[in-house]
Amino acid sequence: MILLDMNGTFMFGEDRFSEREDYFTTYRSIGGNRLLEKEVTNAILSCYEGMSRDYEDPEQHDKK
Repeated sequence: MILLDMNGTFMFGEDRFSEREDYFTTYRSIGGNRLLEKEVTNAILSCYEGMSRDYEDPEQHDKK
């Protein structure tokens, strides 16, 4: 499971999601050891992109 807080992100401070961020160091610091750096980065960016699309889509706002 990946949890990202859109708008005022608690993870990295104010939605700094780009390929330049060091997600792998954070992953390793919380005990992650199964994924490669590229896999971690791709997972974070893919999840963020999907959530960002849904955030901009009014059809998704009250969907449960």
